[in-house]
Amino acid sequence: MMIYLDNAATSYPKPPVFEHLQVNELLLDFGNPHRGGHSYSRNAESLIFRVKNKLAKLINAPSANNIAICYNTTDALNQAFHGVYQENADNLMTITSVNEHNSVLRPIYRAKNQGQTDIAILKPNADDLMLDLEQLARLLSNNNNALVALSHVSNTLGVEQDIERIGQLCKKYNARFLVDGAQSVGHNKIDVQAANIDFLTFPAHKGLLGPSGLGFLYLSNTQKVKALTPLCVGGSGGDSSLETGPEKFPESHEVGTTNIHGLAMFEKSLDWLKENGSQTSDDKHAYLLTQLMKIPNLTLYTPPNKLSLNSSIALFNIDGWDSNLLASILDSSFDIAVRAGLHCAPQMHKWLSTGEHGGAVRVSLGLFNTKDDIDNLISALLQITQSNKESVK
Repeated sequence: MMIYLDNAATSYPKPPVFEHLQVNELLLDFGNPHRGGHSYSRNAESLIFRVKNKLAKLINAPSANNIAICYNTTDALNQAFHGVYQENADNLMTITSVNEHNSVLRPIYRAKNQGQTDIAILKPNADDLMLDLEQLARLLSNNNNALVALSHVSNTLGVEQDIERIGQLCKKYNARFLVDGAQSVGHNKIDVQAANIDFLTFPAHKGLLGPSGLGFLYLSNTQKVKALTPLCVGGSGGDSSLETGPEKFPESHEVGTTNIHGLAMFEKSLDWLKENGSQTSDDKHAYLLTQLMKIPNLTLYTPPNKLSLNSSIALFNIDGWDSNLLASILDSSFDIAVRAGLHCAPQMHKWLSTGEHGGAVRVSLGLFNTKDDIDNLISALLQITQSNKESVK
């Protein structure tokens, strides 16, 4: 059986409650929400409200109506960026960082190429890999129209940024704050009101242990008032006589048919997590980092003394080894799944100078991993690095 250590990409396995769940959920009495007065349609509408309400409590959103259902986190991010950039405000500055995933960077680059924004990219401090907040404050003080777009937890290093302090700076300088919560929601405590977050995006399938194909966009009450232009328009189940779609959030951002059966499965994972505890694995993460540091000629990029206790991510390289080759051998010879390469975060790998290794190897623990899994990984890495490369290909 495979040892799965790629939970930052998607969680596996799913909670025990998911066994045989998919077929059962497909047989439930759901119709198309907002598109009929019959009971099956109302069942779907009730499910949507329940899931949003549970998510609102999880992130301390003012209400379920602050959350829109999207196709995935990338879709949610594009919805948020599109809404801001369509305002056509003068002198907009987007402040982001080298930590970011391409789902954050590429919409910003596209907007820059279309003349919709200028860009400033923050770099972390070399000692603890935390973003330089003094630099952020200077940028904000010099720009009266700024959007700060940052990940809460890096998908490469697992470092958690201080979003409450960043949110305070954004509030002080009247800047909007977008947080990519792909690696944090379900792992880390997040309070959108305490952190002054205007936009939060996150998926179902990572820390929340749900199915793929679902993402969520939170808008603060301030941003809801702005009626941001949605990325897509089409059928909404509202007033079909209108030439334009609904203007009120979240209906404005939920066109097309909702993934109802996915939501039904997702509700089960939310309930299971509430009953069994969040995805915290502090002791396993510390054990992983400690054991990795014992391997000769290994460079550990994730700082063992400054890290998100709940990220469970470790990024490393071993001298003389291509990261993709290491990952391939772990898979083919030891049945261990990790991820190698750039992890859709090219700016971070450029900053780390991982080019000679083709990126780096990322290990990301999940709720169901054990210390035995870590021991097997370490044993495999020792066998690989102590052997002739040709003999283990």
